[in-house]
Amino acid sequence: MTRTRRAFTLAELLMVLGIMAITTSMILPLAGDNDVSRLRAAAELLAADIEDVQGRSLANPGAPTCLRVTEGGVGWHLAFAEEPEEPILDIEGRPLVRRFGAEALAGCAGVSLQVEDLPEDGLQFDDQGAPVALPATIDFLLMAGDEPPSTFRVRVSASTGRVTIERN
Repeated sequence: MTRTRRAFTLAELLMVLGIMAITTSMILPLAGDNDVSRLRAAAELLAADIEDVQGRSLANPGAPTCLRVTEGGVGWHLAFAEEPEEPILDIEGRPLVRRFGAEALAGCAGVSLQVEDLPEDGLQFDDQGAPVALPATIDFLLMAGDEPPSTFRVRVSASTGRVTIERN
């Protein structure tokens, strides 16, 4: 006579618990503060674009570039300093325009950008990598969420052009 098994073995139970623990550890970060994740992503892309403008100005001082913030704080674009309204094209021929909720910032809907004391022709760098015409350190403030909103600050040093990201 054969014996039928009606229970799980300890090894089977431990295997299931291990799989559940691994799955939970992958899902929990997705349930975190979504505003902070969106702001961090936007701040990192903004900082990268500022450093791109700086690098382009160092590499080709005869054709300096600038970063222009879109009216209403819904994004920004990179342009040649001589034509600040016309975005530069990337390697694939697409304009280097960033908008919250679209393309590279698709996951950042609801984020807004504020900046004070930015020259009218945008953020530019000289052939040494220092910002042009900035009286002091400039702060790009990214905000999202309800009152009080979550904020990240992308700061550009007026003397060195160093770009830092801070969570407020």
